[in-house]
Amino acid sequence: MAETENTPRASEQSGSRRLMRSKPSLTSSQSDATDSRTSKRSKRSQSPSKQLPYFGPAGHRLVRDMTSSHDSTALRDLLNDMTDVSRTYEVVPRRIKPNLERIQSPGQFGLLREYMFFDDKPSDEQQRTRPQASEGDLIRRITRIVEKSRECATLLSDESAWNNHVHSPLMDLLCSDMQDGSNQDLLDFQSCTTSNMDLTYHRFAEPASRVDYVFKLLPDKVAIPESPSEMPLVTTVPCFNWLTDRLMQQYPLAVSVETKRYGGDIAKAEAQLGIWHAAHWEFLLSRAGDDAVGKLGFLPGVVVHGHTWSIVITTRRGATTAVVCSLEFGKTDSIVDAFQVLAGLRRLRKWSLKTLWPWYKQHLPDLKLPP
Repeated sequence: MAETENTPRASEQSGSRRLMRSKPSLTSSQSDATDSRTSKRSKRSQSPSKQLPYFGPAGHRLVRDMTSSHDSTALRDLLNDMTDVSRTYEVVPRRIKPNLERIQSPGQFGLLREYMFFDDKPSDEQQRTRPQASEGDLIRRITRIVEKSRECATLLSDESAWNNHVHSPLMDLLCSDMQDGSNQDLLDFQSCTTSNMDLTYHRFAEPASRVDYVFKLLPDKVAIPESPSEMPLVTTVPCFNWLTDRLMQQYPLAVSVETKRYGGDIAKAEAQLGIWHAAHWEFLLSRAGDDAVGKLGFLPGVVVHGHTWSIVITTRRGATTAVVCSLEFGKTDSIVDAFQVLAGLRRLRKWSLKTLWPWYKQHLPDLKLPP
C-alpha cells in the first residue's frame, strides 16, 4: 500500500501553535478534535519522499554515514551491549526458566541456553514500591504479544494494529512490570503519533516528521527539597522538549521510537527518525550550547519494522546530523526473541537514566535545583 500506514506527519501550520495564541472555547475544542482526526488521515502523505541526504540553510545537513568509527567509549559500550542482546546473552529473567521449560508449543523458542538468563530479583524496597509481575503473568503476557505479532504479520496489518496489539503492550510490560533497578519509575513511554515538532527546530525542506512513541522522563517523581524556600520559583510552564504540545512540554524526552508495518519502508523510517533527532539536537543546542552537547555525544532511537526492532544512533557535528549506526537487536515472533527486545529496551532505559537524565539536570535551566 502507499502511505496509508505511515505515522502522520507534522503540517507546516501547527494546530498547537494556534492553541498557544488563543483561549480555547468549547466550539474550538470540538473543531480541533475534528481537525485532529482529519489531519491524522491527510498528513500521512507528508512523510519524507526521498532518501537521505537532506540539506537545509546555513549548511545544515542530515546524512547517513555508516562508515564512521565510533570514537566514543560510551557509544562503543552501548553497541557492544546491544550486540550481546542480539546474540540472546542475558535476555530472559531466570525466575521464569522453569515455566519456559514446561512450554511444549512448537516455534515459541529454540533450545534454552544458560547464557540466555539473568537474575532480575529486585531489592526489598523495589518490591515494596512496585511488585514485579509473577512468573505466570510474565509468560502469559509475553506469549500474547508474540501471538498478536504473528497475527499482524499474517494479516499484513497496518501500522496502527501493530502499535495497538504488539508494541504498546510490550513497552507497557517494560515500564510497569520489568523494573530491576533503582529509580526506573522515572521513565515511562508515551504514544505520540499526532504530536508535532516545533518548526523552530526544523532545518530541512523535507516535511517535519513525527514518531510513534517516546520514552519520557518524569521530573515530578524526583525528590524535592523539604523546605519550600529551597525550591526554585517557577513562574512559567517549563519547556523541556521540542514539541508544540504544551502538555507534553513538561517532560524531557529520552528515546524515540518510529514504527512501520511488516513490509514497510525501513529506510524511510530511519529518515523520519533522523529528522526528528535533528530537531532534538537543535533544541539541546539552543538550551545548553555546543560544549555541553558535545559531551553528550550521541542520541539513540529505535526503528521497528513489523517484528524487528533496531537501534539507530545519530550524532551531531557542526551543522550536520548523521545517522551513523543501525543494529537489529530483537524480534517479537517468539518468546525468547521478544525478551531480546525487552532486554534492548532495558539497556536503553539504563542509558536514559544514567547518562541522559543527569545531563538534562545539569544543562536544562528549568531542571536545575539550587546547590
